[in-house]
Amino acid sequence: MDEDKIRVRPVYRMKDVTVWSVRGEVVRDDLDVDFVAGGHHHRNRYIPEDEVWVERMMSRRDFALTAAHAVAELYLVRKGMDIGRAHEAAVSIERRLRLATWRNYTTGRPVEKEDKRDKRDAKGDAFGTLPGTDVETICLDFDGVVHSYTSGFQGDEVIPDPPMPGAKEAIRKLREEHDVVIHSTRCATPGGRQAIERWLDEHDIEVDGVDEHKPPAAIYVDDRGLRFEGAWSVVVDQINDILRSGDSL
Repeated sequence: MDEDKIRVRPVYRMKDVTVWSVRGEVVRDDLDVDFVAGGHHHRNRYIPEDEVWVERMMSRRDFALTAAHAVAELYLVRKGMDIGRAHEAAVSIERRLRLATWRNYTTGRPVEKEDKRDKRDAKGDAFGTLPGTDVETICLDFDGVVHSYTSGFQGDEVIPDPPMPGAKEAIRKLREEHDVVIHSTRCATPGGRQAIERWLDEHDIEVDGVDEHKPPAAIYVDDRGLRFEGAWSVVVDQINDILRSGDSL
């Protein structure tokens, strides 16, 4: 097993366990087609005993909650609880955390004050406590915003073009203060989602999630978007003017 190929970086380091961000697509390709979200040694034997693995392509909130579930389950098994009961307890813990954080996640009011960004060492590895829920999300359309899309659509799994100029640097800068999630209808198929994840990896672009559906977000960036400001009559005129001109958003 090539762990360097699988691991991205350590995200949370505790006394006797480290939570790693991992490339889920590589785990599924090379080790376990059933790997989803996260796991630990007692559930996935290929994971080292002192590690928890969580897929990198999640929002920061989902990553934290998935990690909390896996760590809780791992500690309960270590204390002698069977895996079935430990899983039920971890589900209950995760459910309570989700209910406790959802209102704050959607309104922007944190449950507790915590740093918005994980602290990074000189090598770029991230350490710290579970991130707070007060990080605003920026949602980016994929084609035409991140992927230059100059060749047009050739299928969900075909992504032939390079990034838009400046996209990689802009996303890195945005992630210093925000979650950045990519939205694309390509994700309607597993192959399309995996194609986006591979493309991002090939171009060394790191984001907090890739999804078919738009998440709650502070800002949406879309090359075909039209801003709605409350007046439908204005929107209708704008749409008709655009279509008559032969242009498209």
